[in-house]
Amino acid sequence: MILSTLQKKKYTFSLGLKLPPYLDSKHLQQAATIINAYSKMVRYVASINTIGNALSVDPVSEAPFISSNNGLAGLSGPAVKYTALANVRQMRNHLDAAIDVVGVGGIETGEDAFLFLLCGATAVQVGTCHWKEGPKCFDRICDELKAIMAEKGYSKVDDIKGKLKAWSKEGAALTRAAKKKQQAEEEEEEANKTDAAQEKKDEDYSLKMMNNILMVVIVALLAQRYGLYEYLGLE
Repeated sequence: MILSTLQKKKYTFSLGLKLPPYLDSKHLQQAATIINAYSKMVRYVASINTIGNALSVDPVSEAPFISSNNGLAGLSGPAVKYTALANVRQMRNHLDAAIDVVGVGGIETGEDAFLFLLCGATAVQVGTCHWKEGPKCFDRICDELKAIMAEKGYSKVDDIKGKLKAWSKEGAALTRAAKKKQQAEEEEEEANKTDAAQEKKDEDYSLKMMNNILMVVIVALLAQRYGLYEYLGLE
């Protein structure tokens, strides 16, 4: 209704729409069809908003964590990432190419941003992570994204935007190999930490023994110097 009214009045400004999470693909496609009818006005959509009707309870106070609306609020953060990825992917497939998609929901790492770009997002929005970590999260996420792109041989965002590949046995095999390699590296790192801890323990023990021996030598020299052996009848 609002878009129709604005179009009839021939307003020339551009709009962006924040979309709810669509849990049914048919509803998402219907929404995309409506938005496409206003493609000259709508320049981007941000997908997704929070998933409504969530409740978080504090076990200490035995009450909701927030005071408003009896504790009911929208769910955001990592819990909504996979729903957000699905919405971004499908919106990109159904919307006109002139309408950009901004990925929103659970983006906390460069890898998260990479996944949203693969699914067709032109940009991403970071909310919950910024609330927890502060502005420094932006540089960290960008650096992590650049590292992933460099490792995979991508030089610009357009190289990956909307380039999500179909599932394949070859791809699944690569994933298993990567996980196996990561596991081996983590085990090696843990073993190195254990070895380093043991070396530190051995070094501390050696220093302690050297200090004890040195103390005995000093006491013996002092005893000899002041005739304590003769006094104690040890000579």
